[in-house]
Amino acid sequence: MVSRITTMVLGLMMEGEKHGYELIREMDIRGMLRWTHASKVAVYKALARLEEEGCLTSWTEKEGGLPEKRVYAITSEGEERLKDQVYALCASQEPLRFETS
Repeated sequence: MVSRITTMVLGLMMEGEKHGYELIREMDIRGMLRWTHASKVAVYKALARLEEEGCLTSWTEKEGGLPEKRVYAITSEGEERLKDQVYALCASQEPLRFETS
């Protein structure tokens, strides 16, 4: 089964480098959270798992007096994984349900 959270994370990472909070904010702004529930914890776990699997790379950045933040970027392995996941989702027989709340 394809993880929708993983697919959303990789899809957003195709647009460029982002940190976790930025990903969650983009998911909310774009209405992606209606497609599947993605808690902050789930997104950060997905980021860590994707980095372990070689789909993402990360580093820390510090701006002025602000705390350090971890920034992520997609790798070529991540791009391939995204393609595979999108194809799998399109080919699945699972109905797409939007959460209403």
